[in-house]
Amino acid sequence: MSALWNAVLTASLYGGIVGLILLAIKQALFGKISAKWQLGLWMILILKLLIPIGPPSELSLFNWISQHPVTPIVSYTPPVSIPDDIITHENVTQTTPELAAEYPSPKSDTPTISVLPYVWLGGAMLTLCWFFLGSLFLRRKLRTSSHAADSRIIRIFHQCADELNLRRMPDIITQDIVKTPSLFGLLQPVILLGENINDMNDEHIRYILLHELLHYKRRDNILNILLVVLQSIHWFNPVLWFCFYKIREDMEQANDHATLHYINSTEHTYYADALLAVLRYVSWLSPPLVNAVGSKKVLTRRIQMIKLNGLLNRRKRVISTLCIVLGASLCVVLLTGAMEKSTDDSLQSAVDLSGEESSSPEMSAPNDSNIDGKYLWPVTGYNRISAAYGSSWHPITKEMVFHNGIDIPAPEGTPVLTADKGTVVEIGDNETDGNYVILNHGGDIQTFYSQLFGFAEGLAEGDTVQQGDVIGYVGSTGESTGNHLHFELRVDGESVNPTSVFASED
Repeated sequence: MSALWNAVLTASLYGGIVGLILLAIKQALFGKISAKWQLGLWMILILKLLIPIGPPSELSLFNWISQHPVTPIVSYTPPVSIPDDIITHENVTQTTPELAAEYPSPKSDTPTISVLPYVWLGGAMLTLCWFFLGSLFLRRKLRTSSHAADSRIIRIFHQCADELNLRRMPDIITQDIVKTPSLFGLLQPVILLGENINDMNDEHIRYILLHELLHYKRRDNILNILLVVLQSIHWFNPVLWFCFYKIREDMEQANDHATLHYINSTEHTYYADALLAVLRYVSWLSPPLVNAVGSKKVLTRRIQMIKLNGLLNRRKRVISTLCIVLGASLCVVLLTGAMEKSTDDSLQSAVDLSGEESSSPEMSAPNDSNIDGKYLWPVTGYNRISAAYGSSWHPITKEMVFHNGIDIPAPEGTPVLTADKGTVVEIGDNETDGNYVILNHGGDIQTFYSQLFGFAEGLAEGDTVQQGDVIGYVGSTGESTGNHLHFELRVDGESVNPTSVFASED
């Protein structure tokens, strides 16, 4: 559950950033590009929410955001093996669980389970139920308070369907529940017309039916269902809720743009008049799964876009070219992921940094670390890696996650050895990492050992340890799926791939 919550939170954060950028761009371009292209830009947000972590790119906006997920993920990539020839056993004796018994474990508390994932799940289920129960309630009421449209409306309806070359047509009914013309339903969509439709002339009815049939032809009802699901998943994010509202607004404007293609340019004003006729019946409360006309403010913006349609059509080629370039650029910047920091570059920068003179005591500390390829494997006798360093697909949630270390499975109580000599800078425990130890090896190089069952007797912050000393024991504390050691190598505060720094056996 924590892994799922982590994936949703990551997607919501990234989606919120993309949404704010698109809102700013759309505000700047309102009236300069057609409604069709404005709706197309929103597809970038939907793709980002469905696939939050894309292929890495140097041009990605997310290079400035930490590559780590919101909470580290444990044991999520297929097992790989480290060959014996990169593990050194020099000056280290084979240890056994019996040896671990000699060292009491002062900390092995059971981690507290975070309630946030369950709060999110409850909110998502309640939101989804609210959407679909509202639609179910509407469908039940329609059974008792709706009737077939009169012959005049049916005749115009069939003329519009022929004009759009529709092979299959939705049902059409009149009722007094939803006052504005709407497309409702997914598997068996139906066009809802208010009783007021009978007071309109044939031309206005034709415009309204063309608009609703184009919703059906363009499968806007399917997009609306997708928005409802995403809105339920991200119920806690007000930025995304506002973006979903704007997407629905642009769906109506894009549908207006499509409708105008079937109307003579001299009739555009009459189409706007039809929208104004509907304006009298607009209500602020609309059923959740209904493609409705929109609010009065939305109708005002739609009429503005209708007036600009002729001008935008004359610049169609230029606008289309610019929008394609803009869309492709945004995809490269917003749909890609952060570049994985090069291990070799990180290590080299650490070595170079340690050799430079600095007024800071921490910066001027000598680099005595064996980071040039002589680190000791921290769990003797257990060389398999169950979760490698880097981005990978989560086998359960099918989401891309970033694992900032390696996981080495071993039985509970197996001694954990220091990879190199250093100083204990922190001993602690938390809900994510469980029991952990951080060692500083000089030159801004640190190693991190977590998910420990417990610590070596007498180990304290500030202690100096030698390579191969026991500092703790393998366990399954924190967010863990089984007994293992989570090991990280950090350079300048950034996690790097640790597998390249272990010594080869002589």
